[in-house]
Amino acid sequence: MLDMPPAHSTGGTDYYVPYVQHLWEPSYVPPMRNDVIAERLAGQGHDILFEHEMVKLLHADGKVTGAVFSTKDGYKQVNAKNTLLATGGYAANPVMMRALQPAAVGCCTASSFNPTCTGDGIRAGLWAGASKDIDAAPMIFDRGAVAPGVDAGYEGDGENSVFRGNIFQENIGSQPFMKVNRHGQRFANESTPYDFICFAANYQPGGVWCQVYDSNMMDDMLRFETVGCSRVVPYIEMGMTFDEYTAMSQESGILMKADTLEELADLLGFAGQDKDNFLAEVEKYNGFYDNQVDEDFGKEAYRLSAIRQAPFYGCWFGGSLLTTIDGLRINENCQVLDPELNVIEGLYAAGDVSGSFFSGNYPEYIVGVACGRSSVEGRHVAKLLAGAVE
Repeated sequence: MLDMPPAHSTGGTDYYVPYVQHLWEPSYVPPMRNDVIAERLAGQGHDILFEHEMVKLLHADGKVTGAVFSTKDGYKQVNAKNTLLATGGYAANPVMMRALQPAAVGCCTASSFNPTCTGDGIRAGLWAGASKDIDAAPMIFDRGAVAPGVDAGYEGDGENSVFRGNIFQENIGSQPFMKVNRHGQRFANESTPYDFICFAANYQPGGVWCQVYDSNMMDDMLRFETVGCSRVVPYIEMGMTFDEYTAMSQESGILMKADTLEELADLLGFAGQDKDNFLAEVEKYNGFYDNQVDEDFGKEAYRLSAIRQAPFYGCWFGGSLLTTIDGLRINENCQVLDPELNVIEGLYAAGDVSGSFFSGNYPEYIVGVACGRSSVEGRHVAKLLAGAVE
């Protein structure tokens, strides 16, 4: 009989989480990716045209033959045997977001999308006869820190709409600490992929939630051992402090700190019955930690934490919209398809402008799948058109 490995501390299975290098040491400034690509293309005799805004694709008889661009010198037509759309999604287009993804808009307080992702490529493809994914699919992280009283959703109308918060990546928002609504009550299991708590907040006042923890938070996060870009264990082990980890919300005065829970409740905007609910919820949550059982939402025992050691901290959050991942339907070679799923000759799509990959949301537990998809598709089309792929 085979010897079975001991039970994993998290109740799951050991697997390797690769180290993610988001930052570079100041002593080393690497060459920018696009600069490297531009230099290589120029060396091969290819032109790179900047300040060209696509107006429309040229298409006739089911075939795309290039595009028309608006430039500083007027309109310019570029004819091409093959055209690859790599223009991103439509997260920066409030009109499209309101029309296609009202649930995402209703729980987001901030944005971290590229401002050029306005859906131009998707719309151009549709006008050229392409089909699009039926179901909308956003990529939302639970890190849009805001001040007490700020609602999720857009402020303003039409194309000028903006989210109300300006902190889009306060990473501690993805940690599974206790989260409550404006009535001071928990409303979901906090130990879930990033966007779960966001969409659950759609059914709560203001579309936002408050996260609360005590001075033991760094030790708690070591035990939580989250995955993906929320995984902070290596940084803590290298000596990162709590102040460094929450720098944005502290500098903005959005992260609240108090020596008592009663004072913290006041700073977070809880009053009357809502304050009583909040204090009772903390007491009950401490009991769940003591008994290592979440009787309300079934959160794993190792993801529970006590809220007893002063000082206490709290911060309000909404979702941070990164991108959209529903796009033009494609086949295995990234060729764009019409509504009957026939290939539109000469038209390809890669990255967030393309669809046929995600459904409904971004699966956060499959670390790197979004950037991996974009990189692989772009490379595949380039090799295909260069004749390197059959």
